[in-house]
Amino acid sequence: MTSLWPSTDRPAIIAAGPHLSLLDGPWLCAKLPRPAVFAVDPAYARHPIWRPVLRTWGRLCGGHTMIPMRPGRASGVRTLLNHLRAGGWVVIFPTGCIGADAPDHPGVDWLSARSGAPVHRVRLHHGLRMSGKIRLIRVASAES
Repeated sequence: MTSLWPSTDRPAIIAAGPHLSLLDGPWLCAKLPRPAVFAVDPAYARHPIWRPVLRTWGRLCGGHTMIPMRPGRASGVRTLLNHLRAGGWVVIFPTGCIGADAPDHPGVDWLSARSGAPVHRVRLHHGLRMSGKIRLIRVASAES
């Protein structure tokens, strides 16, 4: 059986979904085997209460950081690209918002093409009625 996570000594894009809860990002943060940069909605990344909470949680869970990023906007993308080129990991929810039926934005594929980092898709399985239980299921990997 292969590991859920890619090799920790190489750059990677973790594309997670569906994004159905505000707890998806913090939960995933606690599961990652190495530090990553999370692309986060600016409403939370710059919020006077959520910003320090998310920064502290990221630090406690292994040194994760976040950058504000809005779908369809270039701001933040260069930071993610530079992080990947330096050998880091990036975590993105490709839909860019919370919602089961939201379409994926093309940013994940663009980052992969520009950086050469493989995309590792993981599915967040929330269980029945969002009971608080979330499981990760590896869907696909460019390294497989």
